Amino acid sequence: MSALLQSETQEIFRATVQEYLFYEDQSKERYDYFRGQVVARAGGSEQHNDIEGNLIGELRNILVNTPCKPFTSNTKIWIPLRQSFFYPDAAVACGEIDTDKKNGVLNNPVVIFEVLSPSTEVFDKGQKFAFYRTLPSFKEYVVIAQDAYYIETFYLQANGNWEYQAFVGLDSNLKIKALNIEIPMKDVYRYVQIEME
Repeated sequence: MSALLQSETQEIFRATVQEYLFYEDQSKERYDYFRGQVVARAGGSEQHNDIEGNLIGELRNILVNTPCKPFTSNTKIWIPLRQSFFYPDAAVACGEIDTDKKNGVLNNPVVIFEVLSPSTEVFDKGQKFAFYRTLPSFKEYVVIAQDAYYIETFYLQANGNWEYQAFVGLDSNLKIKALNIEIPMKDVYRYVQIEME
């Protein structure tokens, strides 16, 4: 059993891609699809929701006059080489945006954002990141802690290597190289109170 199924969720049932999309269309809940397994998603904490909302608001403001568009956590990403769908916390696509509007799918994200939780961190930074890296359009991964003012980015360089950078503290600016933008950390963490040890 995968780390996803062990730590974040539980398997609901096995299905084909078509069955999964039909099931999602009929359901009020959201489910990931992990290599034939329809998997219930864990709910987010108040801090998780605040960070996600702040991020989407900032992205919408910054990208308004660009060829890029932010997508919320209601849009799933299709990973054809791994036969999987995941709902990231946010994503951005640029240029000719390839979506399946009927099924709420984004096929060509440039940047993907995940807000980490203790139960998902290992999977989000491991196997899920590896799956995302199979997407030709994917250029940057941004993982956001909710238990510290701490954000990590992984940027695909021209030589094929992923460059790691960490941003720490509310006085820093998050730099997203694939979009050539900066977002103040204090804006990402607005309303979020973290007890520093």
